[in-house]
Amino acid sequence: TVIREDDRVALETTFAFVYHRLAVALQRVLRQLSVVPGPFDAAMATAVSDDAEYALPELVKRGLITHDPQTGQYGWRAPVRAFVRARLSNPPSGRDALQLDWRDALAP
Repeated sequence: TVIREDDRVALETTFAFVYHRLAVALQRVLRQLSVVPGPFDAAMATAVSDDAEYALPELVKRGLITHDPQTGQYGWRAPVRAFVRARLSNPPSGRDALQLDWRDALAP
């Protein structure tokens, strides 16, 4: 499937909006998981990221990764993975890396 340039820009803008609204910890887990190319289970996710157990349900809820409850497999939507992988070379640092999202701190 060929994506027109204006559609690519619209996707990029949408993904950036969603990504930057995530807590820094969820951004980090998403970047860490992006090195896994295909379907993966919770054990593989936890091997890649210590915070995966907490993050997986939230990332599924937000539509950033998929989950098949029958098989327990998680997966990627190709454009989302490509967007996140592009951020591997530019992770947050300094104060941004230490940011705590108050919604996460107050979550039950």
